[in-house]
Amino acid sequence: MGAAMGRSRLILIAAVAAHVLGACRTSSGHEVDGAQTDALATLARLEQERAAASELVALAGADDPALAARATLALARLERRDALEPLLGALAATDAGVRAQAAFGLGQLDLALDDAIDAHRADRARAEQALVAAVAAEPDPAVRRALVRALGRVATGQGLDTLTMLASGDGPLRAEALVALGVSGARRKASRREDTGLLTAVAAGLGASDEAVRAGAAYALFRQKAKAPADAILGAWQSTDTQVRIFLARAIPSQEPAVGARLIELGLADQDWRVRAEAVRAAGARNDTVAGLARALDLAVSEAGLATPAAHLAREACTALASTSVAPGELSPRLAAATRALVAKGAPLRVAACTCAAALDAVDPEAGALATCGARGIELARFEVARVARARVSDRERAGVLAHLLSSGDVGVRMAAAAALVEAGSDAALAAAAAALTRETDVGVISTLLEPFAEPAAAGAIADATLFALVGRLRSATTFEGAEPLVTLAKIARARATATGAALAEELKGHAEPRVRDAAAGVATGDRAPGPRASVIAPPAPEALPQSAELVTARGTITIAFARELAPATVANFVALARAKVYDGTPFHRVIADFVAQGGDHARGDGAGGPGYTIPCENTDAPYVRGAVGMAHAGKDTGGSQFFLTHSWQPHLDGRYTLFGQVSAGLEVMDALQPNDVLERVVIR
Repeated sequence: MGAAMGRSRLILIAAVAAHVLGACRTSSGHEVDGAQTDALATLARLEQERAAASELVALAGADDPALAARATLALARLERRDALEPLLGALAATDAGVRAQAAFGLGQLDLALDDAIDAHRADRARAEQALVAAVAAEPDPAVRRALVRALGRVATGQGLDTLTMLASGDGPLRAEALVALGVSGARRKASRREDTGLLTAVAAGLGASDEAVRAGAAYALFRQKAKAPADAILGAWQSTDTQVRIFLARAIPSQEPAVGARLIELGLADQDWRVRAEAVRAAGARNDTVAGLARALDLAVSEAGLATPAAHLAREACTALASTSVAPGELSPRLAAATRALVAKGAPLRVAACTCAAALDAVDPEAGALATCGARGIELARFEVARVARARVSDRERAGVLAHLLSSGDVGVRMAAAAALVEAGSDAALAAAAAALTRETDVGVISTLLEPFAEPAAAGAIADATLFALVGRLRSATTFEGAEPLVTLAKIARARATATGAALAEELKGHAEPRVRDAAAGVATGDRAPGPRASVIAPPAPEALPQSAELVTARGTITIAFARELAPATVANFVALARAKVYDGTPFHRVIADFVAQGGDHARGDGAGGPGYTIPCENTDAPYVRGAVGMAHAGKDTGGSQFFLTHSWQPHLDGRYTLFGQVSAGLEVMDALQPNDVLERVVIR
């Protein structure tokens, strides 16, 4: 992202931190006294325990503004319906810091509300109406920005009208309102791609002189899946801010074919690898851009090296080429040349070489390229899964081969095959997944195979005997990781609406894991009972925590500056795991170009493991700018050891994942990380 926007977003992180600093100082800057220290300790405990909102209300109304703001943040972090009333009250507080946290909390209610339930829809409407009224009356600029962000998360009607109005003017909230409209589209509850007001605001925003406004407009265009006039898009593409072009490249699939083709052409020639990656993805769905993809692949192969991100582009381009319907005779020579060139560059590019080899073998089964790319044993079997997933065969043939791979003795191969079956989504794949569940014993593979059956339409596709066997196999789990499939099984049992389903749901209502009990009883997220869902960590004072950590990899070192004030418990947990050398030798198992590099699964290395416990989320309004470090999770309060680094600005992640650090050095190393690169060690500073 451009320097100007980068500074403005980092200033926002600092502003959010200032609201949370009440944990150690009063608003006047003086050290807190003993009574306030005790109150803050009590507050931290209640937050970690996810106490009833009524227990936090007294602290949220404290005379000391810093304590009141910190207590309001604790209410926001509950993400439960019982927080609605106190948050509405805090929205009228005299202190701006309290009002900002109240706005954040009302936006967070989006994660708690189920619009299929009348009472939840009523709560959403109340939150939305309160935020709209507050935007009109609020005198403090920082609080107004917080209100706008909250509307982007929770609004479905009147609030979106307000955002569209703000996005259409020249006021100071224009950029924030455009981003908020994009977030509303990302949450798939409030798409307005046919709204003429939004389309007009986006088109005008793309032509604005302010970089932040252009970026906001490009984000709204992308997330709302809207169309914009060709001249507006092509004009904005000339922006000096890379982030504008990234968002525009992501918006290509929604544009008119001629506009999309021109954007792909521009994107494939862009100097920033992230723009090129997005353009390559967009080109993969079009058969008229094969020549451009081939040129992009040639360039990526020539640039690829140990410390460059070009290997991302080679992987994306090979995958995209294999996804086209172009004849094998035209594709094979290009894919073969890329595979040979990448193999010649050595082990650091093996993943890219084998990705291209798998693409070649998918297009031309006689090529035998996978045997030459350097992968052996289990790694080779995993690339074979990738080949099958892209092979030009019938749904039945694909499902048959993947089903065979699900009998592998290696859990990683089975995980990859299960994911490929789920992605295939055909009737044959669904049948193969159901059959595999009769014999599968690994929790991670079971969780993956169960995903499609959570949909009501598919809930009846698993035999009663299989459901009973799975519950029997998993019922004794003592950690969330072990019990996670039971959450899906409980939902499937309820969706079946049969005597068998009712019996299974009744049995699971008594499980030790509260998430399983809630799923079995049909308790909505926002109606869950107070009480801890994760290990309670006593957060140390922020100033007592280390300031940074170094992630040492074969490609170089990445330095992380901890956001100690924003997420002290999460930082403390990361530091403890690092000092225990838990992270040493673990892979970055999930690397998605222009999105994230994710690692920290020391238990399995495939993304389905953790430390054997979970920690509470410490969500804030801080933005996920380029290089932000977040805690991965599988639902609220289920994080543990896995973390991720963001390649570019990701507004849809704000408030959903604990942000606990920022890359302060080594962004180029972060960019170069490839799937399964090893985190050699973490050095705490």
